[in-house]
Formats: sequence, C-alpha cells, structure tokens
Amino acid sequence: MYELTPYFQLRRKQEFSIGKSGIGPFALNITNLALTQYAHLTLDFSELPFTMGNLDEVVGEDGNRISDWLSAMVNAHVDVAKDPYVFDLNINSLTYNYTNLLLRAGKGESTFLFLAQPALKEYASEYNNAGGLYGNNLRNAEKAISRTKMLDKYINNYRAILDSMIINIEDEKQKKYWKDTVKNIGKDDFDWNIVFNKEYQKIALSEGKTTVRGVYFQLLSLMTMKMLEPYAQELSDLVKMSRIDTKKFGNTLAT
Repeated sequence: MYELTPYFQLRRKQEFSIGKSGIGPFALNITNLALTQYAHLTLDFSELPFTMGNLDEVVGEDGNRISDWLSAMVNAHVDVAKDPYVFDLNINSLTYNYTNLLLRAGKGESTFLFLAQPALKEYASEYNNAGGLYGNNLRNAEKAISRTKMLDKYINNYRAILDSMIINIEDEKQKKYWKDTVKNIGKDDFDWNIVFNKEYQKIALSEGKTTVRGVYFQLLSLMTMKMLEPYAQELSDLVKMSRIDTKKFGNTLAT
C-alpha cells in the first residue's frame, strides 16, 4: 500500500524528472571540458576567498579525473530508476550549474558533501517547489521569485539561529570563541576553505542544526553558494554559447 501513497508517488515523480532533465547539462559539460582543455580556457576565480582549480585541469583535488566525475553524473541520471541517489545528493534543476562548476574546478567528492548540506537542501527544495506550481515552471519561477532574494532569506534565517544558540551557551570561553568566529564571517582573514574540507563537511552533515558548529557550517555553505552563483552562471553560458549539442561551434578558430 505504501506505493499508493501521495508521498511515494511524488518522490518517484521527482526522481524520474531529475533523471530526464539532468543528462543534458552533464553530457554537454563533458564535451565542453575537452574544448576548454584544448584551448586552456578557464574563469578568473581570484576574487573568491577560497581556492578553485582551473577549468582546463585533467585531474581534480581528490586525484580522480574530472571527466570521470562528469561521466558518473550522466550515468547516475540514466540509471535513476534503479538507484536515485542523485536525488539525495541534492542534484537538481537549481544545482546543476553549481555541480558542473565545482566538479570542473576540481572539487571532486567534496562537491557532493557540499551540496548535500541540510541548509542547501532546504533552499533547493523551496526554490524548485516554487517552479512546480500549476501553470508555472522554473523559468517563470526565476522571474516571480528572485533566487538571490530567497538565498538571502535563508542566510538571514541561519544567522538568527546561530545568534540565538550562541546566547544560550553557558561556558563563557565558548561563547566568546563563537562570537569572535561569527564576526570574521565574510572577512579576508577567515579560512573559507573549510567549506570544501571533507572532514568538516561530514561533521556538518551529521550535526546539522543540532549544534552551534553545525549551524555555523550551514551558514557558510549558504554564503558560499551565493558567491559561486555568478561563476556557475558564467560557465553555463559558456557551454550554451559553444553550442556543442548542435555542432555549430564554427569552421575556423575565430568563429
């Protein structure tokens, strides 16, 4: 009888929809990766407070080939009916561009530990659900609901949660430590690279909203996503402009 429940039916619909829509973005990035490697083309990540690899790299930070990760994503969407794990990893219409950007910038396994953070799942779920209204779609949802505005709302929510948890800390040393740490968010001297540190990511996944450390990491994840948004869109535009899927990328180098 469980298979007849609305929850089961809705989840299956979401899983199959992701499988259908996710093949194209990753398949196009595989071919575009070859072009960027050939031309040594990349994005300027110098303004970001954390390190990102060049888009023409062959191997990522985890020692695995970047093309293998992209191919794995294509296979995962093709076989989504057998094992819909991409659904649990928070890979969907909102996060396709981020996933491709992070994989191609060499983040490898930490890409999925980042996207699966509870705060990012909440944000993606609300945003994607806004595009599932009757007579609506994601393109219309982008016009009706500012993605940046919604992301800012989540950032503010998690700031408020963190502030309230810090106030309730009884140990004065711990309270001072977290107050000082929170003050450094957004400043140049803060170590933003912990956002893509797998050990920190795993701890944050297990703690979620239950600890100050967990909420703090969720806040960092949301802020990191906001920083990455223009770069993810730039890469997406680059892939679209190369028009790989229609084989219209020109007969000469200039074209």
